Amino acid sequence: MQQPDPAGRVAAPAIGLMVAGGLSAVFTLLYLVIFAIGGTAAISDPEVRDALPGFGILMLFGLVKLVLDVFTIYAGWQMRQLRSWPLCMAGSIAAMLPCSACCILGLPMGIWALIVLIDNEVKRLFDGGYTPPPGGYNPPPGGYNPPPGGYNPPPGGYPPPGGYTPPPPGGYPPPPQGGPGGPPQA
Repeated sequence: MQQPDPAGRVAAPAIGLMVAGGLSAVFTLLYLVIFAIGGTAAISDPEVRDALPGFGILMLFGLVKLVLDVFTIYAGWQMRQLRSWPLCMAGSIAAMLPCSACCILGLPMGIWALIVLIDNEVKRLFDGGYTPPPGGYNPPPGGYNPPPGGYNPPPGGYPPPGGYTPPPPGGYPPPPQGGPGGPPQA
């Protein structure tokens, strides 16, 4: 079976990322509205005011999740446009995070997007054909130029002509007293 062209392989997972991010954003907004109403009700009831810090933490969690959802939608849009390969990889990973019930859709969409994005033919399409170097190494512009003089091996080659040099007669001198490796001073 012949695979479609690389640009065609990107379209479906990109749309899947946008749908997963959009559905998750809708549920996150609903979550935020429910907790905002609950927090408002807690302010008016003196017996429940102790729960306000908990409502604040849950609202903060919801806002962070909403930012991740918008990021996933944006990454799907960039993937559809064949722009910013690293951002699309990050958005695919963000879609897979189990932060809400929508990860049931985000997990397979994120995995699908990652599988498509790591294909070398697809990588070449992003940002006008940019391919990240393997291993993250970029050679310096103009190639490698060794320093003047270069490396000079020892006279006579390596290993030195005499080979192993034995210790001096009587051995090496003992370490100084009280210093590193010597006996402690009293």
